[in-house]
Amino acid sequence: MANRLPNSNCHENVADSQSDMSSNGSQSFCRQSYYRRSLCRHRFADNHFADSHHYFEDQNLNESAGEHLNEGIKISTTETSHPLDYFEASIDETIANSIVAETNRYQSQNPVGERLNMARWSDTSLSEMYSFLATMMLTGILPKNRIRDYWSTDRLSSTPIFMQIFTRNRFQDLLRFLYFSNNDLVDADRLVKIKPIIMALKSKFSSSVNPGQNLCIDESLMLWKGRLAFKQYIPSKRNRFGMKFFEIVDCQTRLVLDFIIYTGSTTDIGIIPAVGISGSVVMNLMKPYLYKGHNLFVDNWYTSPNLFDLLHRSKTGACGTVRSNRRGLPSLASKMQFRGIHAVNYSWCIAQQFW
Repeated sequence: MANRLPNSNCHENVADSQSDMSSNGSQSFCRQSYYRRSLCRHRFADNHFADSHHYFEDQNLNESAGEHLNEGIKISTTETSHPLDYFEASIDETIANSIVAETNRYQSQNPVGERLNMARWSDTSLSEMYSFLATMMLTGILPKNRIRDYWSTDRLSSTPIFMQIFTRNRFQDLLRFLYFSNNDLVDADRLVKIKPIIMALKSKFSSSVNPGQNLCIDESLMLWKGRLAFKQYIPSKRNRFGMKFFEIVDCQTRLVLDFIIYTGSTTDIGIIPAVGISGSVVMNLMKPYLYKGHNLFVDNWYTSPNLFDLLHRSKTGACGTVRSNRRGLPSLASKMQFRGIHAVNYSWCIAQQFW
Protein backbone atom coordinates (compact mmCIF):
# COMPACT_ATOMS: atom_id res chain seq x y z
CA MET A 1 0.00 0.00 0.00
CA ALA A 2 1.20 3.50 -0.76
CA ASN A 3 -0.26 5.18 2.31
CA ARG A 4 2.21 7.20 4.35
CA LEU A 5 2.97 6.24 7.94
CA PRO A 6 2.42 8.70 10.83
CA ASN A 7 5.38 10.94 11.50
CA SER A 8 7.28 11.46 14.74
CA ASN A 9 5.17 14.50 15.69
CA CYS A 10 2.64 11.99 16.95
CA HIS A 11 4.91 11.12 19.89
CA GLU A 12 5.67 14.77 20.59
CA ASN A 13 1.97 15.51 20.89
CA VAL A 14 1.72 13.01 23.74
CA ALA A 15 4.34 14.82 25.81
CA ASP A 16 2.77 18.20 25.00
CA SER A 17 -0.64 16.92 26.04
CA GLN A 18 0.64 15.57 29.34
CA SER A 19 2.15 18.93 30.25
CA ASP A 20 -1.11 20.65 29.27
CA MET A 21 -3.04 18.36 31.61
CA SER A 22 -1.06 19.37 34.66
CA SER A 23 -1.67 23.09 34.08
CA ASN A 24 -5.36 23.02 33.16
CA GLY A 25 -7.93 23.20 35.94
CA SER A 26 -10.58 21.08 34.22
CA GLN A 27 -9.53 17.45 34.54
CA SER A 28 -12.35 16.10 32.36
CA PHE A 29 -11.67 18.58 29.54
CA CYS A 30 -7.94 17.94 29.72
CA ARG A 31 -8.38 14.20 29.52
CA GLN A 32 -10.55 14.41 26.39
CA SER A 33 -8.22 16.97 24.82
CA TYR A 34 -5.26 14.73 25.60
CA TYR A 35 -6.81 11.74 23.84
CA ARG A 36 -7.87 13.75 20.80
CA ARG A 37 -4.44 15.28 20.32
CA SER A 38 -2.29 12.26 21.13
CA LEU A 39 -4.01 9.69 18.92
CA CYS A 40 -2.84 9.81 15.32
CA ARG A 41 -4.87 9.13 12.22
CA HIS A 42 -3.75 5.64 11.31
CA ARG A 43 -2.26 5.02 7.89
CA PHE A 44 -1.54 1.39 7.14
CA ALA A 45 1.27 -0.04 5.02
CA ASP A 46 2.29 -3.62 4.26
CA ASN A 47 6.00 -3.35 4.99
CA HIS A 48 6.56 -1.37 8.18
CA PHE A 49 6.04 -2.24 11.83
CA ALA A 50 7.55 -0.53 14.87
CA ASP A 51 7.80 -3.57 17.14
CA SER A 52 8.17 -2.83 20.84
CA HIS A 53 7.76 -4.75 24.08
CA HIS A 54 6.58 -3.55 27.48
CA TYR A 55 8.33 -4.90 30.56
CA PHE A 56 5.82 -6.57 32.88
CA GLU A 57 6.00 -5.63 36.55
CA ASP A 58 5.22 -9.08 37.98
CA GLN A 59 4.01 -8.53 41.56
CA ASN A 60 3.49 -12.26 42.06
CA LEU A 61 7.13 -13.20 41.57
CA ASN A 62 9.29 -14.12 44.52
CA GLU A 63 12.57 -12.86 43.10
CA SER A 64 14.74 -14.72 45.61
CA ALA A 65 13.11 -18.07 44.84
CA GLY A 66 12.13 -17.33 41.25
CA GLU A 67 8.62 -18.64 41.88
CA HIS A 68 5.10 -17.28 41.70
CA LEU A 69 3.31 -16.70 45.01
CA ASN A 70 -0.10 -18.39 45.42
CA GLU A 71 -0.89 -17.91 41.73
CA GLY A 72 -1.68 -14.25 42.37
CA ILE A 73 -4.09 -14.72 45.30
CA LYS A 74 -3.27 -12.39 48.19
CA ILE A 75 -4.18 -14.69 51.06
CA SER A 76 -1.95 -16.86 53.19
CA THR A 77 -2.83 -20.51 52.59
CA THR A 78 -1.57 -23.65 54.29
CA GLU A 79 -2.55 -27.30 54.31
CA THR A 80 -4.92 -26.54 57.18
CA SER A 81 -6.65 -23.61 55.42
CA HIS A 82 -10.44 -23.73 55.43
CA PRO A 83 -12.75 -22.92 52.46
CA LEU A 84 -14.05 -20.04 54.59
CA ASP A 85 -10.62 -18.40 54.22
CA TYR A 86 -11.17 -18.18 50.47
CA PHE A 87 -14.76 -17.01 50.87
CA GLU A 88 -13.69 -14.19 53.17
CA ALA A 89 -11.27 -12.98 50.50
CA SER A 90 -14.43 -11.68 48.78
CA ILE A 91 -16.98 -11.31 51.57
CA ASP A 92 -15.35 -10.66 54.92
CA GLU A 93 -16.88 -9.85 58.31
CA THR A 94 -17.15 -6.14 57.48
CA ILE A 95 -19.35 -6.81 54.45
CA ALA A 96 -21.35 -9.53 56.22
CA ASN A 97 -21.95 -7.29 59.25
CA SER A 98 -23.21 -4.56 56.91
CA ILE A 99 -25.72 -7.00 55.41
CA VAL A 100 -26.78 -8.05 58.92
CA ALA A 101 -27.35 -4.43 59.98
CA GLU A 102 -29.34 -3.48 56.88
CA THR A 103 -31.44 -6.67 57.01
CA ASN A 104 -32.39 -6.02 60.63
CA ARG A 105 -33.07 -2.35 59.85
CA TYR A 106 -35.29 -3.21 56.87
CA GLN A 107 -37.32 -5.67 58.95
CA SER A 108 -37.85 -3.04 61.65
CA GLN A 109 -39.05 -0.53 59.03
CA ASN A 110 -41.85 -2.88 57.93
CA PRO A 111 -44.93 -3.46 60.10
CA VAL A 112 -45.40 -6.92 61.50
CA GLY A 113 -48.45 -8.45 59.85
CA GLU A 114 -50.43 -11.49 60.92
CA ARG A 115 -50.40 -12.78 57.34
CA LEU A 116 -46.60 -12.93 57.37
CA ASN A 117 -46.60 -14.30 60.92
CA MET A 118 -43.61 -12.10 61.73
CA ALA A 119 -44.13 -12.31 65.47
CA ARG A 120 -41.59 -15.14 65.27
CA TRP A 121 -38.88 -12.84 63.88
CA SER A 122 -35.63 -12.31 65.77
CA ASP A 123 -32.71 -10.22 64.57
CA THR A 124 -30.15 -12.09 62.53
CA SER A 125 -26.46 -12.31 63.44
CA LEU A 126 -23.08 -12.60 61.72
CA SER A 127 -22.83 -16.38 62.08
CA GLU A 128 -26.39 -16.86 60.85
CA MET A 129 -25.75 -14.58 57.87
CA TYR A 130 -22.72 -16.65 56.88
CA SER A 131 -24.90 -19.77 57.07
CA PHE A 132 -27.58 -18.06 54.99
CA LEU A 133 -25.12 -17.01 52.27
CA ALA A 134 -23.65 -20.52 52.18
CA THR A 135 -27.15 -21.98 51.84
CA MET A 136 -27.94 -19.59 48.98
CA MET A 137 -24.77 -20.72 47.20
CA LEU A 138 -25.82 -24.33 47.71
CA THR A 139 -29.21 -23.69 46.09
CA GLY A 140 -27.34 -22.63 42.97
CA ILE A 141 -25.47 -25.93 42.89
CA LEU A 142 -28.66 -27.95 43.51
CA PRO A 143 -31.42 -26.22 41.50
CA LYS A 144 -35.04 -27.04 42.34
CA ASN A 145 -38.37 -25.67 41.15
CA ARG A 146 -39.32 -23.87 44.38
CA ILE A 147 -37.54 -22.72 47.52
CA ARG A 148 -39.78 -24.86 49.70
CA ASP A 149 -38.66 -27.97 47.78
CA TYR A 150 -35.28 -27.82 49.51
CA TRP A 151 -37.07 -28.77 52.74
CA SER A 152 -39.12 -31.52 51.14
CA THR A 153 -39.16 -34.87 52.96
CA ASP A 154 -39.93 -36.78 49.78
CA ARG A 155 -37.62 -39.80 49.62
CA LEU A 156 -36.85 -39.21 45.94
CA SER A 157 -35.87 -35.54 46.16
CA SER A 158 -35.03 -34.73 49.78
CA THR A 159 -31.82 -32.84 50.62
CA PRO A 160 -31.40 -33.15 54.41
CA ILE A 161 -28.49 -30.70 54.60
CA PHE A 162 -30.88 -27.74 54.28
CA MET A 163 -32.98 -28.90 57.23
CA GLN A 164 -29.83 -29.26 59.30
CA ILE A 165 -28.85 -25.61 58.71
CA PHE A 166 -32.22 -23.78 58.78
CA THR A 167 -35.87 -24.36 59.32
CA ARG A 168 -37.80 -23.50 56.19
CA ASN A 169 -39.66 -20.62 57.85
CA ARG A 170 -36.47 -19.00 59.16
CA PHE A 171 -34.77 -19.23 55.79
CA GLN A 172 -37.76 -17.67 54.03
CA ASP A 173 -37.93 -14.90 56.64
CA LEU A 174 -34.28 -14.03 56.03
CA LEU A 175 -34.80 -14.16 52.28
CA ARG A 176 -37.83 -11.86 52.58
CA PHE A 177 -35.94 -9.17 54.52
CA LEU A 178 -32.44 -9.53 53.04
CA TYR A 179 -31.26 -5.96 52.37
CA PHE A 180 -28.06 -4.13 51.45
CA SER A 181 -28.77 -0.39 51.74
CA ASN A 182 -30.40 2.18 54.00
CA ASN A 183 -33.75 3.37 52.66
CA ASP A 184 -33.36 6.63 54.58
CA LEU A 185 -30.59 7.69 52.16
CA VAL A 186 -32.05 9.09 48.94
CA ASP A 187 -30.14 8.45 45.71
CA ALA A 188 -31.25 8.56 42.07
CA ASP A 189 -28.77 5.85 41.08
CA ARG A 190 -30.50 2.84 39.53
CA LEU A 191 -28.24 0.59 41.57
CA VAL A 192 -28.94 2.36 44.87
CA LYS A 193 -30.47 -0.75 46.51
CA ILE A 194 -27.31 -2.78 46.00
CA LYS A 195 -24.70 -0.02 45.65
CA PRO A 196 -22.99 -0.61 49.04
CA ILE A 197 -22.45 -4.32 48.42
CA ILE A 198 -21.32 -3.68 44.84
CA MET A 199 -18.69 -1.17 45.91
CA ALA A 200 -17.50 -3.47 48.69
CA LEU A 201 -17.19 -6.44 46.33
CA LYS A 202 -15.36 -4.40 43.69
CA SER A 203 -12.86 -3.30 46.31
CA LYS A 204 -12.34 -6.85 47.58
CA PHE A 205 -11.98 -8.30 44.08
CA SER A 206 -9.25 -5.86 43.09
CA SER A 207 -7.38 -6.06 46.40
CA SER A 208 -7.39 -9.85 46.82
CA VAL A 209 -5.52 -10.72 43.60
CA ASN A 210 -2.16 -9.80 42.12
CA PRO A 211 -2.98 -10.32 38.43
CA GLY A 212 -0.66 -12.01 35.98
CA GLN A 213 0.50 -10.41 32.76
CA ASN A 214 -2.50 -11.46 30.64
CA LEU A 215 -5.91 -9.89 31.25
CA CYS A 216 -9.23 -10.28 29.45
CA ILE A 217 -12.30 -8.04 29.16
CA ASP A 218 -15.69 -9.38 28.06
CA GLU A 219 -19.41 -9.15 28.79
CA SER A 220 -21.34 -11.46 31.08
CA LEU A 221 -25.10 -11.85 31.47
CA MET A 222 -26.54 -12.75 34.87
CA LEU A 223 -29.87 -14.52 34.44
CA TRP A 224 -32.88 -12.46 35.55
CA LYS A 225 -36.38 -12.59 34.06
CA GLY A 226 -38.13 -10.42 36.64
CA ARG A 227 -38.89 -6.70 36.50
CA LEU A 228 -35.81 -4.56 35.99
CA ALA A 229 -35.45 -1.22 34.20
CA PHE A 230 -32.07 -2.12 32.68
CA LYS A 231 -32.70 -5.80 31.96
CA GLN A 232 -30.99 -6.88 28.73
CA TYR A 233 -32.02 -9.36 26.05
CA ILE A 234 -29.05 -10.89 24.20
CA PRO A 235 -30.09 -13.89 22.04
CA SER A 236 -26.51 -15.07 21.57
CA LYS A 237 -25.97 -15.53 25.32
CA ARG A 238 -26.91 -18.71 27.13
CA ASN A 239 -29.23 -16.96 29.59
CA ARG A 240 -30.59 -14.44 27.04
CA PHE A 241 -32.30 -12.28 29.71
CA GLY A 242 -30.66 -10.56 32.63
CA MET A 243 -28.18 -8.00 33.95
CA LYS A 244 -25.19 -7.29 31.72
CA PHE A 245 -21.74 -6.94 33.25
CA PHE A 246 -18.49 -5.73 31.73
CA GLU A 247 -15.78 -7.73 33.49
CA ILE A 248 -11.99 -7.74 33.57
CA VAL A 249 -10.50 -11.13 34.45
CA ASP A 250 -7.01 -12.32 35.29
CA CYS A 251 -6.21 -15.06 32.75
CA GLN A 252 -3.84 -16.82 35.13
CA THR A 253 -6.20 -17.29 38.08
CA ARG A 254 -9.48 -16.81 36.15
CA LEU A 255 -10.65 -14.47 38.92
CA VAL A 256 -12.70 -11.32 38.31
CA LEU A 257 -10.70 -8.19 39.11
CA ASP A 258 -13.40 -5.58 38.53
CA PHE A 259 -16.77 -5.16 36.84
CA ILE A 260 -19.25 -2.57 35.61
CA ILE A 261 -23.00 -3.18 35.67
CA TYR A 262 -24.67 -1.87 32.52
CA THR A 263 -27.64 0.34 33.43
CA GLY A 264 -28.29 1.91 30.03
CA SER A 265 -27.53 5.57 29.40
CA THR A 266 -26.79 6.11 33.10
CA THR A 267 -23.86 3.66 33.15
CA ASP A 268 -20.92 5.46 34.73
CA ILE A 269 -17.96 4.72 32.47
CA GLY A 270 -16.64 8.21 31.66
CA ILE A 271 -17.00 8.43 27.88
CA ILE A 272 -13.77 9.11 25.96
CA PRO A 273 -14.82 10.43 22.51
CA ALA A 274 -11.62 9.29 20.80
CA VAL A 275 -12.31 5.60 21.52
CA GLY A 276 -16.11 5.51 21.87
CA ILE A 277 -18.24 3.64 24.38
CA SER A 278 -16.55 0.26 24.03
CA GLY A 279 -13.08 1.77 24.33
CA SER A 280 -14.19 3.82 27.34
CA VAL A 281 -15.29 0.61 29.08
CA VAL A 282 -11.82 -0.84 28.48
CA MET A 283 -9.97 2.25 29.73
CA ASN A 284 -12.20 2.40 32.82
CA LEU A 285 -11.57 -1.22 33.79
CA MET A 286 -7.87 -1.07 32.87
CA LYS A 287 -7.15 2.10 34.85
CA PRO A 288 -5.29 0.38 37.74
CA TYR A 289 -3.33 -1.85 35.34
CA LEU A 290 -1.97 0.64 32.81
CA TYR A 291 1.78 1.36 32.55
CA LYS A 292 2.60 -2.07 34.03
CA GLY A 293 3.23 -4.12 30.90
CA HIS A 294 0.02 -6.16 30.88
CA ASN A 295 -1.40 -7.82 27.75
CA LEU A 296 -5.14 -7.37 27.17
CA PHE A 297 -7.35 -9.73 25.15
CA VAL A 298 -10.76 -8.54 23.88
CA ASP A 299 -13.37 -9.42 21.28
CA ASN A 300 -14.45 -7.46 18.21
CA TRP A 301 -16.84 -5.14 20.07
CA TYR A 302 -13.87 -3.46 21.75
CA THR A 303 -11.06 -3.73 19.17
CA SER A 304 -10.21 -0.53 17.31
CA PRO A 305 -6.98 1.13 16.10
CA ASN A 306 -7.47 4.14 18.38
CA LEU A 307 -8.01 2.00 21.47
CA PHE A 308 -5.00 -0.21 20.76
CA ASP A 309 -2.90 2.87 20.04
CA LEU A 310 -3.94 4.39 23.37
CA LEU A 311 -3.21 1.15 25.23
CA HIS A 312 0.22 0.91 23.59
CA ARG A 313 1.04 4.44 24.73
CA SER A 314 0.01 3.30 28.21
CA LYS A 315 2.61 0.49 28.02
CA THR A 316 -0.09 -2.14 27.58
CA GLY A 317 -0.23 -4.76 24.83
CA ALA A 318 -3.56 -5.67 23.23
CA CYS A 319 -4.91 -8.43 21.00
CA GLY A 320 -8.39 -9.05 19.66
CA THR A 321 -10.60 -9.96 16.75
CA VAL A 322 -11.90 -7.01 14.76
CA ARG A 323 -14.96 -6.06 12.74
CA SER A 324 -14.16 -5.50 9.09
CA ASN A 325 -16.09 -2.21 9.03
CA ARG A 326 -14.36 -0.74 12.08
CA ARG A 327 -13.39 2.90 11.52
CA GLY A 328 -9.72 3.43 10.84
CA LEU A 329 -9.00 0.03 9.29
CA PRO A 330 -7.98 -0.45 5.64
CA SER A 331 -10.23 -2.41 3.31
CA LEU A 332 -8.73 -5.73 2.27
CA ALA A 333 -11.86 -7.17 0.67
CA SER A 334 -10.20 -7.45 -2.75
CA LYS A 335 -7.33 -9.48 -1.28
CA MET A 336 -9.57 -11.86 0.65
CA GLN A 337 -11.68 -13.28 -2.18
CA PHE A 338 -9.87 -16.63 -2.16
CA ARG A 339 -9.14 -19.19 0.53
CA GLY A 340 -5.62 -19.45 1.83
CA ILE A 341 -4.87 -15.75 1.41
CA HIS A 342 -2.99 -14.19 4.31
CA ALA A 343 -2.53 -10.44 4.48
CA VAL A 344 -0.91 -8.19 7.07
CA ASN A 345 -1.06 -4.42 7.34
CA TYR A 346 0.88 -2.27 9.79
CA SER A 347 0.44 1.15 11.32
CA TRP A 348 3.20 2.07 13.76
CA CYS A 349 2.49 -0.26 16.72
CA ILE A 350 -0.58 -2.00 15.27
CA ALA A 351 -0.52 -5.15 13.14
CA GLN A 352 -3.72 -6.15 11.34
CA GLN A 353 -3.90 -9.70 9.97
CA PHE A 354 -6.47 -11.33 7.71
CA TRP A 355 -6.67 -15.01 6.82
